[in-house]
Amino acid sequence: MEVGKLLAQEGKKLLLLGKIFEPELIRDFNRFVRKHALEDYIIRKDYVRFDRVSDYYNNSKIGLNILPYNKAHEHIIQIKLFEFMNFGIPIVTSNYGEMQAYVKDNGVGLTVDLIDAQEVVEAVNKLLNDRQLYESCSRNGIAAVDNKYHWPLMEEKLLNIYEGLYTGD
Repeated sequence: MEVGKLLAQEGKKLLLLGKIFEPELIRDFNRFVRKHALEDYIIRKDYVRFDRVSDYYNNSKIGLNILPYNKAHEHIIQIKLFEFMNFGIPIVTSNYGEMQAYVKDNGVGLTVDLIDAQEVVEAVNKLLNDRQLYESCSRNGIAAVDNKYHWPLMEEKLLNIYEGLYTGD
């Protein structure tokens, strides 16, 4: 939430898509937004119809994927990383685990210490202000999805894993 506040001070908006399931988190979020008069800068959409998701991506400049450290998060890759890449949206993500590796290895964005809201904002600004970096991350994301992470290739890898499990290899 602090990132949204800092971005708002620069006149930038933060759009959060997806349901928040914890009532306390919703309450705290709404309280923070009201307290700091951020209603016009931090916009939260609980549910977005599938056929409208691309509209939001097409109007987004940066994809934030800031997850608090959790042992489980070290080994997961959220689908939204691939969605950001597919739409050519440069990414700012947490500096640990597989998320960091995918972003760095594919040259699709920057990684940050999620505890430091100012560092997150600086990464967003670096991408927005460095046209060459922004365009490189955008192109790299599209190319990575087209060449490495498209469904037919991933399907083959997944089937090989299942076959190995089934045969005990």
